Amino acid sequence: VVLKIDVSLSNGGRFLFLTKEDMAKVDYVRTFLAQFNFTQLLRVFSDCSGGGDLDQKTFSDAMHQLIPSESLKDDHERDHLEQHLKSLYYIFDRDQDGLVNVNDFLCG
Repeated sequence: VVLKIDVSLSNGGRFLFLTKEDMAKVDYVRTFLAQFNFTQLLRVFSDCSGGGDLDQKTFSDAMHQLIPSESLKDDHERDHLEQHLKSLYYIFDRDQDGLVNVNDFLCG
């Protein structure tokens, strides 16, 4: 385990544990996102958030707008992406309030 993140919204003690391999995959997605400029990311955030913050589903929707499904080879890669988007969601949710706000999203 390389990283331990408290994902509980209270002091419930639910944790997400990321291995070195998980971190490499999360880093890949974050590096992929670096190709987008501020305006593009802001537009996607705004489209998916409806003017508010992103919950886990709308965060996933936003990521799918940025990572086209055609770029994934098969169902295994799509399933793998879904799994890593959940991890990425908790990493983006910097204050761990269960929502990704515009600053969290743009700073990634």
